[in-house]
Amino acid sequence: MVGEAVDAWCARLLELGGESALADITLLGPAAIDLTAAHPSGIAQLFAGRTTLLSNLVREGISLTQARRRARTVLARADELAQRYGVAPTYLAIGIGTWTILEPAAPAEPAPSAVPAPSAETTPSAEPTPSAEHGVSRLN
Repeated sequence: MVGEAVDAWCARLLELGGESALADITLLGPAAIDLTAAHPSGIAQLFAGRTTLLSNLVREGISLTQARRRARTVLARADELAQRYGVAPTYLAIGIGTWTILEPAAPAEPAPSAVPAPSAETTPSAEPTPSAEHGVSRLN
């Protein structure tokens, strides 16, 4: 009975909370500022932990205008969250990792070789050879 109540409560919290923007950055929409093409000196200043103006990061006029608009959106959302919930979580995410699971490919047919098969004269010996680092190794 208590377990069912906890499960129902957790499900309801998940409904209310919605999807995490940290799990899917596209949910942020205009509340994200892409610094992919940011100026290197501005990035260095930011990563050094110093106060950094947006204009030091984004130097092109049109891009700066768009970045300022997005920064205002970030501030407005943080303000809204602070008023509604008493906290205003704002994050700096550096990099986005994605991956795709590929299906294994069918094994390829070996191509015909123009190299003659090894003869007894060219085949390496199977005698052990000492190695200072790895003990004894064998050639096949």
